[in-house]
Amino acid sequence: DIYTNYFSAEQAGNNYLHPRKDFVGTSLFAGETQDYRFQTWWQVASGVGESGHSLIKYKGIDQPSGTKESEYFYATFMSLIRLSEAYYIAAECEPVLADRYGWLNRMRTRRGLPELAVVSEDDFMKRLRSEYLREFIGEGQIFFMYKRLYININSDENGYDTNTYGAKEERYVLPLPSGEVDNR
Repeated sequence: DIYTNYFSAEQAGNNYLHPRKDFVGTSLFAGETQDYRFQTWWQVASGVGESGHSLIKYKGIDQPSGTKESEYFYATFMSLIRLSEAYYIAAECEPVLADRYGWLNRMRTRRGLPELAVVSEDDFMKRLRSEYLREFIGEGQIFFMYKRLYININSDENGYDTNTYGAKEERYVLPLPSGEVDNR
């Protein structure tokens, strides 16, 4: 029901949550459509008047007859940490730039993507953020990456609009609940 009410282009109506029409193909995956995450978690939006892509990561998977009607893998499964996240952490913490790319490339090849050449620290961090976005879309993890790194949400990483949002404390530090502040 949650998937249908928010992510289904055909049925969500005004509640439909989706990235801007050109974000998935041109910014998020930047033409790397051989990526397994693109092929399995996204589909062309098919609702009336909709364009772009819809996230189907949480859509029920029909099972063969004789088994449960559908299985909601990502709706029922929540790991404490994924192997991909461990690789991304290792890549970010590695002191040698070539080794950082090495950790990142291990996950890219497992996602059906070619290895990246060693370019620069800035290029590496942009590529790492891109992999985080691709891997954790729709899970809430991306907010914590931006907060931890205290960086801008750039226009090419922003699925909502084409604005860049600067790193500010009021954007990344949530206010304390009034019930906790009022009763000190």
